[in-house]
Amino acid sequence: MREIEELSGRETADILGLSETNIRVLFHRAKEMLRIDLKNKIGEKEVFQFGNERCERIAERVLATIIDYAH
Repeated sequence: MREIEELSGRETADILGLSETNIRVLFHRAKEMLRIDLKNKIGEKEVFQFGNERCERIAERVLATIIDYAH
């Protein structure tokens, strides 16, 4: 809800009946679990941290390319 639907912590907390603190903790844990899972699947290759500036630039280029192809 936080990442995909871009809901605020408060909105997500209200929908799930949890506190905003719980939402922050769960969101952090989910990202860490995903990072570990990806690292386990691809081995010891570098895994970008979420929110990393380089990762963000790559995502922006990919989205711009998709938009260009759609037009």
